[in-house]
Amino acid sequence: MKKISISSLKEIPNALKGVPNALKGVPNALKGVPNALKGIPNALKGLPNAVKGLPNPLKGIPSSLKKTSLTLVVLLLLIAGGAYAHERTSSCVVGVDGADATVTVKGFRSSSMCSALVESKRHGFYERKSTPEGRVLCEVQNKGRRYVVRDRGIFMLIGRNLCSSIDDDLNALEHRGDRTAVP
Repeated sequence: MKKISISSLKEIPNALKGVPNALKGVPNALKGVPNALKGIPNALKGLPNAVKGLPNPLKGIPSSLKKTSLTLVVLLLLIAGGAYAHERTSSCVVGVDGADATVTVKGFRSSSMCSALVESKRHGFYERKSTPEGRVLCEVQNKGRRYVVRDRGIFMLIGRNLCSSIDDDLNALEHRGDRTAVP
């Protein structure tokens, strides 16, 4: 390995003096760029004339009507968003006659699904107004809704039976032609 001495470092400024002379012959690729960019503002000057030829769809409509229309559109969007949020977060609970098992239905059109489960007469479902109690045995996602089965019995046989048959029960409701249950 070669040692660098202080005297060799003193020679660096003298060596760098020749760099500008070496670059004199290299063409400057950016020399013509500013001249080419000067034409852009002139090209943009013609745009307002081109836009003037387009018809104004709001011409002739009073500004008070424009404000009222905008207010109505915003109001409709808020109402639709609120209805969507309510429907998405709605839930209902059905219980099983003679057992501590429940099925909570959460999501879109959950109340119509609870009604369909009660009307199906399977498992002796009834609509329950109180909050569900018991341990969660299973959760099933189906058609934008979530079904949560709970039971608090000793062996939780009814709840386990519901967990094993819930997919079949939901498919039976769909194939039965019950249009209130299926979106």
